[in-house]
Amino acid sequence: MTSQRIGIETLSAYVDGELTPAEAADVARAAARDRAIAAQIASLREMKAAIADLAPTVTLRMPEKPKRWPFALPAMAAAASLAAVLILAVVLSGHFDPKPGTPLTALFETHHRDWTFDRSASAGGLARVDYAGSQPEMLDLTAAQLAFAGRESFVYDGRILDRLGYEGTRGCRLSLFKIPQGVEITANAFAPPLHARVWTSGGNSFLLMAQGMAPRRFRELATVIESAIRSQRPFDAKTRQRLAQARAASRPCQA
Repeated sequence: MTSQRIGIETLSAYVDGELTPAEAADVARAAARDRAIAAQIASLREMKAAIADLAPTVTLRMPEKPKRWPFALPAMAAAASLAAVLILAVVLSGHFDPKPGTPLTALFETHHRDWTFDRSASAGGLARVDYAGSQPEMLDLTAAQLAFAGRESFVYDGRILDRLGYEGTRGCRLSLFKIPQGVEITANAFAPPLHARVWTSGGNSFLLMAQGMAPRRFRELATVIESAIRSQRPFDAKTRQRLAQARAASRPCQA
């Protein structure tokens, strides 16, 4: 059994303890090699625990109006089933935070440092990511020698947050978070070696984060990305030159 062949049904059976010892060992080895599989297993375990918490505890007694009680139990069962379906949909789409109650700053730092994405999307798929209605070229950071690494979505306080990742050839990693209204964050919440810039546009907040990047280069990147998102215009030739020069003059990123 290879990681490519492990589907959600097998992972769910693994979490439920329904696999044979040999099959379970295969899944465990695959999870040890592939962090995405390990994360999916953790999410499934959290999901099943959440579903168990949602299951209603029913005390049966003779109702005053017997003609009404047959409809109550199906309604409760339907509500529990709907909740289970919604949670499962969140897990399968990657929108699941397995650590509720995590401080917001720690959550952002963890997602940035873990550097795990849905890498099935190509750079061309970036055109389908709507960041404040911007044109896809605006998010093209190849002039700064940063390639699109993938997209990730997760949940905080019932709201879905998105992240785009970019990585360079010298160890640089850049995260661009899109944060909906109602989730407050400031750049001052992060300390070196993390660099952060926060701004608001189109009713959303944006957090740009990098670790160990030369401060001047991060400032250049943050300035042009913020400007492009606010204006909803792609980089022009002069801006791309600025990005290239900032990269050439900077040292490699430090972990």
